Amino acid sequence: MKIIYFLSIFSFLLFNLIYLFLSKHYVEKFNEIGEMIKETFPNVKVFGNYDKLNHLGCFDIYIRGIGPVLDEKGRYWIFSKKLTKKFPTKTEILDKLITLSMLYGSSINMEVAQNQYIRAYSNILPKQNPDMHEHPCSLSADAEKEKASLNVEEKKAVR
Repeated sequence: MKIIYFLSIFSFLLFNLIYLFLSKHYVEKFNEIGEMIKETFPNVKVFGNYDKLNHLGCFDIYIRGIGPVLDEKGRYWIFSKKLTKKFPTKTEILDKLITLSMLYGSSINMEVAQNQYIRAYSNILPKQNPDMHEHPCSLSADAEKEKASLNVEEKKAVR
């Protein structure tokens, strides 16, 4: 029984370490990409988790209301980690956003078009997820709790 208990604590600790690593990694990527976008497009607002996440490990980037082809929620997809199995590079995102702004003539025209779309379709666009956050982001309260409980469990396991 002692070995099983130890293994279950070890599994619990390993799972929490992975969860915290991923949370920290996702937050860092979100902040890094958000900062780069804001440097290039100073008037932009960057949101995380605006739509409810479809799966654990979700890291998608889209712009709502503008673009050549929009999905049923009015989104033009710029990047999806699920499809590429990796995080995006800075240039991947910026190249797509700059190209998109050139389709509209300028980022100012793009902003005007987006605002018109959102006003026209606001009644059918999805409402923001309660877990939505703005850029920059820090670890969630749940991740911070996990981090604190992980420290306690590590101390118990060492004894």
